[in-house]
Amino acid sequence: MRVSPIRTLLYAATALLSSSALGEEQRRSLESPRALGRGNTFVAVNDSDEATRQNPATLSETKIRFQVRWLQLDAMVGENTVNTITDIANFDAEANAVSMLETAEDKFGKRQFARVQIAPVGVRILWFELSPVAGSTNFLDFRVPTTPEITFASDSYMGMNLAFGLPIGKELSVGLNLRPLYHTIYSGTLQFADVIDFIDSDALELSDLVDKREGMQLGGDVGAIWRPGKQWRFGLVIENVGYAGEVGTFKAPPQPTPMRVDVGMSYRYDFKPWAWDLNIDVQDLINPEEYHLLRLLHFGTELGRSYVSRDLDFGLLAGVNEGYFTSGIYADVFIARLNVSYYAVELGEYPGQRKDRRYAATLMTTTTF
Repeated sequence: MRVSPIRTLLYAATALLSSSALGEEQRRSLESPRALGRGNTFVAVNDSDEATRQNPATLSETKIRFQVRWLQLDAMVGENTVNTITDIANFDAEANAVSMLETAEDKFGKRQFARVQIAPVGVRILWFELSPVAGSTNFLDFRVPTTPEITFASDSYMGMNLAFGLPIGKELSVGLNLRPLYHTIYSGTLQFADVIDFIDSDALELSDLVDKREGMQLGGDVGAIWRPGKQWRFGLVIENVGYAGEVGTFKAPPQPTPMRVDVGMSYRYDFKPWAWDLNIDVQDLINPEEYHLLRLLHFGTELGRSYVSRDLDFGLLAGVNEGYFTSGIYADVFIARLNVSYYAVELGEYPGQRKDRRYAATLMTTTTF
């Protein structure tokens, strides 16, 4: 019986796969590379052009009359993914199958991750903001429990952020963010035998191996900021209040997005034009996924200087996210704001079990009146 080359490669790969425990990764509907650089602290920070991704209550804290955010493009990519792409680019096309598998050996047991977010033509009028959003989050894991398997997911969405902030006296602000999103999610876990059957069978289709879910979801965030003094800020954000559930009737809708309750505090040393912020967040207090408690703690600091806008326009970021050090830098170069961060997330059950290092970057252009 003739054995196909593809089958030979797949069987050979089983000897090289290294086992790893697969844990749950914490996820938010929209991420901020700037926040990720400072330990993913965002609950009590000062107002910025990312208010609808952090705490909508901050929308009421500035005197902006009209602002257009022409584009915000965010990208997050795993260090493992960057290394894999580099290895593929440098791979010798004439190499044999054995050397190919040897090159790929250290990729197994590691997550390949990439996420992109785009927000074109967002408009902010006084305390109201409207911003279209779209994005896609993707990951791929090779692992070996009892038999080799591949776990993957791709979550793409398109929708809108509608946010409003309101001051209540001099010390308190509240805000609301509505987020209708249309999700298309592909996911699955393929056993090694499934892959072999798919290759050898003409009857099997890709849909037999992949779970597809799609539908419209409506999420709502509620935020509050309390300013008892000039330097202190305390914040509350309830993300996806009551869980972001299905809107309409769909054959196979996505699972409801869990509600998160986040609290935080921020202290600012103001020595104009410089400012130094210290932030502490305790996120996901409800913790339906039962993450280790140390994964809910976030610490961050930001040292920045203001010279163009109401926000800090040049700054350095540092923090601790899920027990791992994070860092970043950002600068407003008049025509655009650039941010680059280096951070890590935990994929296992507790900090230190399965670290995944990642890069994040933002390109943003705005016009403010």
